[in-house]
Amino acid sequence: MYGLHVDKSKLGSFLFHHFKITAFSENPGNPFYREREWRKLGNFQFNANDIAAIIVSERSLKKSQGILSENKISDVPVLT
Repeated sequence: MYGLHVDKSKLGSFLFHHFKITAFSENPGNPFYREREWRKLGNFQFNANDIAAIIVSERSLKKSQGILSENKISDVPVLT
């Protein structure tokens, strides 16, 4: 196993946050890293009906539920 270090000062702060470096296992019995993450610059355009679930930190739970309530969105699960 080896590690790779990315020098943030050479890459730049903006690009540094858009890179994720990992070593994938060739062993099919080791599916440790199957995360899928997409990043987009700019705003997403969607309607409240498009929301399947919202994931927030534990400390943001009540605030998020309040925002949903203010916007009359009651059928969307909020997960922590």
